[in-house]
Amino acid sequence: MTALDLVHHYPDHLEVAGDDGSMSLQLPVDAQRPGPRLSARLHRPAVVRDSLLALGDVLGSDLRRKASDRSDYLAYLASKGKGTSKAVWDAQREYLRLKYSEAAREEEPLDPVLTVAADAMRIEVLSRDESTYALLTLRADHAYAASDLVPGTTHLDLQPELMRAIASIRTYRRTALGVQTPQTTRTRERRVPLRWLRAFGQMQAAALLPAYRFEIAPIDLYNVLFTLRMRKAKKPPRGLRYELLPGEPPRIVIEPWDLVLTATGAPYTGKKPVVVRTWGRNRLATLARVLPHARRIEVHLLGAGLPAFYVVDLGDAQLTVALSGWTDSGWAGISTFDLLSSGSSADALSAKLQQRLATGPASLDALAAATGRSREEVRLAALAELGQLRAGYDLGAGVLFARPLLASAVPAESLRFRDAREAEAHRLLADAKQVRLIKVHDAPEGRTIEGQVEDRKASRTFYPGVHPRPRGPHLRRVLHVPGLPPLRHQGGPVRAHDRGARPVLA
Repeated sequence: MTALDLVHHYPDHLEVAGDDGSMSLQLPVDAQRPGPRLSARLHRPAVVRDSLLALGDVLGSDLRRKASDRSDYLAYLASKGKGTSKAVWDAQREYLRLKYSEAAREEEPLDPVLTVAADAMRIEVLSRDESTYALLTLRADHAYAASDLVPGTTHLDLQPELMRAIASIRTYRRTALGVQTPQTTRTRERRVPLRWLRAFGQMQAAALLPAYRFEIAPIDLYNVLFTLRMRKAKKPPRGLRYELLPGEPPRIVIEPWDLVLTATGAPYTGKKPVVVRTWGRNRLATLARVLPHARRIEVHLLGAGLPAFYVVDLGDAQLTVALSGWTDSGWAGISTFDLLSSGSSADALSAKLQQRLATGPASLDALAAATGRSREEVRLAALAELGQLRAGYDLGAGVLFARPLLASAVPAESLRFRDAREAEAHRLLADAKQVRLIKVHDAPEGRTIEGQVEDRKASRTFYPGVHPRPRGPHLRRVLHVPGLPPLRHQGGPVRAHDRGARPVLA
């Protein structure tokens, strides 16, 4: 099974009511998951408006390179007698139509997930290219005054009509948002690949890892976005480099021009100086809408070429944006944060965590105190809960909260690997006799690793290799052979040498 067929029942029309002095908007939620209910009067409508619009930007974001349709150009050449036959461009057009229409039909993103609780209302979205995750937290009694509250989790339909209604929210009008199970609905079918579901768990696991933490002011991020808007990088590197020195404000270096921006936030409180380079900086443009309302921005960096988290403090709300290592590396494909290998837990401890989270969000320390287990045991159990999509993690608040992503549980084994190819790679690595290192060479530009993989099932032999490249993001690749210590590579993107067969890398 590679995908789930989901059926949603959303309202057949959007309920918007009001006049010049007030406005009421019912959020369209899925009637298939009845339960959550909320009537919220907004204290600062502009903050909620721009935050929801930013979520819409994240949901529709797709910065992957798209293949060009050269059919019209080929038709022009054919009309000029340049030797390109009509059959060639007809075949190409048909190929592109079949390929990308099928991909668009099968690879639909999961609808935003809305969770209503006594402490806050949370909305989670994942971008279309699988590389950006966003969590909006509206704190109860700060962002809104709640009434008629029933906790629960459901899906939200961020349709264009809803986005236009949200954009019409004004500060001079009293505004109320409602969450209620609709009575009359329309059916919407969606085929969601399992890797989309796996991406949620992988992102949550990455948020629990140690990271370099520091603060920048909203004007600092504005300066970065303004520079990227006014300039276009025509050659690599196109990274965003953070230089952190203890006791000094962070320095942001914009490549390839090496423009240095000294942050105006708090000094870096780490113990050692560090330089961290990140990629996929254009995805930060989704935060532009909320910068006028931001008070401070907390940045969490896991390392060079690894995920980055930006927690925007909006006063009575909070927007967390998680970026994968680079745009083409979706959250579902980050095997570094494998949940199920490190997050398996006993059923008794898992039941205790679910029971505690049902009463409200809690930190790891609070969960350890409630269960009587060590913090490390609770962390591993929390990883299992996140990986099985039964809970979420709010990085800004540092708490876990109950959030069943789907109405019915997904088998844990189906979320273990991104695709069949990754599953086959782990099958090969499970047998030490099938994987053998041939050459390990250290050079100034990085470490070169070559090996031999004997696939007895397919009766074929592969010769994979990991080689550094001067340019591009520095990746961290681990080729693990059972019985031997992992060999870590700090070079550039992986280039596998294939001698007559496709290589398999961990």
